[in-house]
Amino acid sequence: MTVAEIFQIAHLDPAGPLPFGESNTEDPPETMPGVYVVARVCNPAEDCNPCELPVSVPPGIEIDLEYERGRWLPCEPIVYVGKSDRSIRKRVAEFRRQQCGQVGSHHGGQIIKLLNCNLWVYWAPANIPLKAEFDMLCGFNRSARQLPIGNQYPGGNKKRIRVSS
Repeated sequence: MTVAEIFQIAHLDPAGPLPFGESNTEDPPETMPGVYVVARVCNPAEDCNPCELPVSVPPGIEIDLEYERGRWLPCEPIVYVGKSDRSIRKRVAEFRRQQCGQVGSHHGGQIIKLLNCNLWVYWAPANIPLKAEFDMLCGFNRSARQLPIGNQYPGGNKKRIRVSS
């Protein structure tokens, strides 16, 4: 499923992309609530080349690599779908600054912080962000038979990545 297709499910047009990563200091300019997608492509209409899970695990981080490899979709450009009930700009900035394995304001999508590949963020304002995110995740699930690697099913184990003691 392409980025353009997942936004179409929610009847939204994606803005962006902007590079997504810790070194990127530019966040989406959008001040409205809405949804955002982190993807491996800089063109919303493109698929991506298949690859093995491109993960780099720094010292001090424990990760269940077998579990994450089982969730990795090698040909899928979309790695995370999120929503914000406040400014998309602020929510994406929180996600970008979140340190992997640390408790914080954006503890979902931790595996995204370990991906060693170029990532881009797309976004769109939405009147009801929760519904837009739900529709997008359901559409993704219908297509891929699972959620993006950065998303969890309700009640999913969010402790798969942690700082070792």
